Amino acid sequence: MNPRSLGLIVIGNEILNGKVEETNSRIVCKAAPPLGLKLMKISAIPDDVNVIAREVHEYMNCFDVVITSGGIGPTHDDVTFEGIAQAVGEKTYTHPELLTVIETFFGFTSSETTQNDPRLRLAQVPQSCELVYGIDCFTGRQSFYPVVKVRNIYALPGVPNLFHTGFAMIKEHLRDTRVKFHTHSIYVTRKETEIAGFLSTLANKYSRDVSIGSYPAFHNSYYQVMVTLDSQNEKVLNDAHGEALAHFGADVIEYEPNPVRRAAERVYHLITQPTDLGKRVMEAIQTIEEALNQYTLDQIVIGFNGGKDCTALLHLVYAAIQKRSGVTNLDDKDQILNNRDQNNTVSLPRLMYIRSRSVFPELERFIRKTLQL
Repeated sequence: MNPRSLGLIVIGNEILNGKVEETNSRIVCKAAPPLGLKLMKISAIPDDVNVIAREVHEYMNCFDVVITSGGIGPTHDDVTFEGIAQAVGEKTYTHPELLTVIETFFGFTSSETTQNDPRLRLAQVPQSCELVYGIDCFTGRQSFYPVVKVRNIYALPGVPNLFHTGFAMIKEHLRDTRVKFHTHSIYVTRKETEIAGFLSTLANKYSRDVSIGSYPAFHNSYYQVMVTLDSQNEKVLNDAHGEALAHFGADVIEYEPNPVRRAAERVYHLITQPTDLGKRVMEAIQTIEEALNQYTLDQIVIGFNGGKDCTALLHLVYAAIQKRSGVTNLDDKDQILNNRDQNNTVSLPRLMYIRSRSVFPELERFIRKTLQL
């Protein structure tokens, strides 16, 4: 079965002039295959009603699902709703339910303000729109603020945390359970030019069912090329994967691209292995778990100076906390950090940074980023 097509339109002058880094497209790129969608195109356009209207009109007729990012807000350059309305041949109007949501959110009533109040712009939406509510990924309850949908178009705000929340809310509306993508990744220590011929032969052989890609890693210390294989046909995918593994042989390494996200899964798998490393890590984990049983996390301090030993310790402690929390399959954001201020809080231990005379700039940046979490 062919997956439904998806198009993403990123709207904002600030994206085109480089004043703001665009990160929302990455979320959509990663989420599309598990949802049974095939992302076909991404475009970035300015805050211009006519440009938005043309782009949306083209997308809505070319793709099954369209997502817009940006241009939603109270200011003069937030014109996405106007552009969508023009694309579908409608006008905007004040949506009564959305107006109530906005009044509650901002703590005012429209009768007490003027028609020029910029907050009222948020309720000006295309006439045929639907309000889509979902489950708020942070509270676990029905979302308070809806996503505006017009035909096959979902309009999301451009601010990254708001986009993330809105996208999480509409995921189940987008999901096609009839389509499932399977994927394998192979990390090879040979140069891309050395394996290009084989990959071309393999791609031709499995062209009907498997998509094969190769991505050189010029600054990775472990591998030189990542080879990906994607397919809806799991059996054929496994055949192609096995053929590739057999060809590359000893040039394939075991590599974990998401060591933090999958810390608990990988570390606790390692300690089950009958190897010297597995035994050593098991002893360390037992010590860490004993400490976690005896003390609360705010009573535990990790001494950290950027060396290999304390970096490994930090990772093992994180893995133990992650496993304890029950959150072992993390989504786009680290749920342990996202949930730290909620009632079901998963706390983190204190980190004591010991600054030596010779300071590593990379370490200082890491510490600063940690403090910002």
